[in-house]
Amino acid sequence: MLKLEPMSKVRIIAAKAQTERLVGALYSFGGVEVRQTASERQERPAEEFGEISRELVRLRALAERLAVKGGKIRKATLAEALEEARQIPAQEFENLFAQAAKARQEAERAGSRASELEPFKGLNVKQETLRNGLLSFHYAKPRKTAKDVEAAFAKARVPFQAQQAGEYFLYAFPKAREAQAKPILEAQTTGALGIPQANASFKSELAEARALQASALRDLEQAGEKIAALKRKHAARLADSIKALELHSRKAQLPSRFAASDFAVTVEGWVPSKNFGKLEKAVAEATAGKTVVEKVATKEHPPSVLDNPKAIRPFEFLVRFFSLPSEHELDPTIFISMTFPVFFGMILGDVGYGLCAVLLALFLRSKFKKGFYRDVSGMMLLSGLSTTAFGFVYTEFFGFNNIFGYHWTPLIHRLEAEGLAELMALVIFIGMLHLALGFIIGAVTAYREKEWKHAVAKTSWLFAEIGLIAFLASSAGITFFELIVQFTAFAPGWFWGALGVIGMAGIAATEGAVALMELPGLFSNLFSYLRIMALGVSAVILALIIDKIPLQPSLEPMGLLSFILFAAFFVLAHIGALMLGLFESSIQSLRLHYVEFFSKFYRGGGIAFNPLSREMEGEV
Repeated sequence: MLKLEPMSKVRIIAAKAQTERLVGALYSFGGVEVRQTASERQERPAEEFGEISRELVRLRALAERLAVKGGKIRKATLAEALEEARQIPAQEFENLFAQAAKARQEAERAGSRASELEPFKGLNVKQETLRNGLLSFHYAKPRKTAKDVEAAFAKARVPFQAQQAGEYFLYAFPKAREAQAKPILEAQTTGALGIPQANASFKSELAEARALQASALRDLEQAGEKIAALKRKHAARLADSIKALELHSRKAQLPSRFAASDFAVTVEGWVPSKNFGKLEKAVAEATAGKTVVEKVATKEHPPSVLDNPKAIRPFEFLVRFFSLPSEHELDPTIFISMTFPVFFGMILGDVGYGLCAVLLALFLRSKFKKGFYRDVSGMMLLSGLSTTAFGFVYTEFFGFNNIFGYHWTPLIHRLEAEGLAELMALVIFIGMLHLALGFIIGAVTAYREKEWKHAVAKTSWLFAEIGLIAFLASSAGITFFELIVQFTAFAPGWFWGALGVIGMAGIAATEGAVALMELPGLFSNLFSYLRIMALGVSAVILALIIDKIPLQPSLEPMGLLSFILFAAFFVLAHIGALMLGLFESSIQSLRLHYVEFFSKFYRGGGIAFNPLSREMEGEV
């Protein structure tokens, strides 16, 4: 629980002829991590790897185009997996994709032609006229009025003809007079359009373009429906086939991690020490005893495997999120599983919110059997129970000072001066214990690593922390040190002062006098725990503000409507307050662990254990 799972580095030597059986045995066993074995010559992937890769490329491309994801991991032989993959009509899909692409292009082309012809639909001019080489044409809108354009042409004595088509006019004039006509048209017209070529009237060609567009869109829709129907029929098989072939691909690639010679292959990796015998037996049975399995002495850092009871396993996520412990470090999961819910509950501290958190956790647990949300549900369940318990301590139920209609006297009243003083004293005392626990773990870790100087340093920091804080508490008479005074009253103040001096001397001796400059940081760390009180008070004030929403039932129409609206707002406001409370309580509790607690002992930097069983599940 506190210690990491003991790991052993293993080496397996097998005849080349046994490679396929060895790979099968390793994957069947699952609980071994196979590392790249250093060698001048590496074994090649299995022969079937090329065929698997080609099939995977084909299926992945199809899955990407169809937006198919997921898939179930099923045990199937390579032949079965390939046969299943070949039953997916990839060519039929490709034909439909091609039809859809062709229809889309035709629809876009026809649509573009229709847009081009649309402004000319009211223009009734023969195409032969537009092709007259002696005339120039200009199609635009007058800036002001058509008479202004006519007057400008008349003033310049340029002969012209004009035909109106909606807002636009077609102006025709001799090509020989183009030099005089152009300045007039630029000054008097706007929105000029190039006249498109056409074989018939613009109106008839526009109708033809629209008909072609509609036909192409129908073809596109039909192709889409066929693709959708085919997808519904084969999507699950496609996703499952990709999963199955990916597994066989990893199996086929595994030999490339082996060192090879002309007659043998060598495999190296890591396995939990308790499972070494099982690995040895599995490999021997698969290869008829024609292999050698041995433990290897090494100075390499083994992968870190956390080993905790099921109840606290969800909190391993918080350790992994920060960093896995290294080989000789203690696993802090057990400590986090106890203190995280306590801090969370002290901050949120409301029976109603706590019960909601428990119900939300149970809902998540019913929906997710593993993974991130399963871990979150486990942490939220314990944190919700802690919140409920502290809700009884504070006597708060969705901000009200009664629980299910019963008025209780709170053990700590968070909105009264006396209660705040008690809560402040409690969180300071808990903070001192939490920091002390960090120093104790640091000293134990250093002792296990035989780093005696470091162990003395951590012990000195422990003495300095407890001694100085207890001495200050006993002599200063400050309210928020009251609980510390009560628990350290068995010894006089000078004793705690002497303990603090001994601690400082130890720090100076082991880490140098400069390290004493970090002593004020101890008090900074300690006072960081006051955020538990501050955030808790802000949460209850928010709940009280929400509870001020007027809820007065009435049988009158307007009164009933007001009641419904206010009740809806009341519920939504409390849901928002709950979400904010869950988020803030989690973040601040996590911060106290990562910054204040972990800084006293934790280095991290451990390497994750990636066994073949996890590769089979596609997790790495």
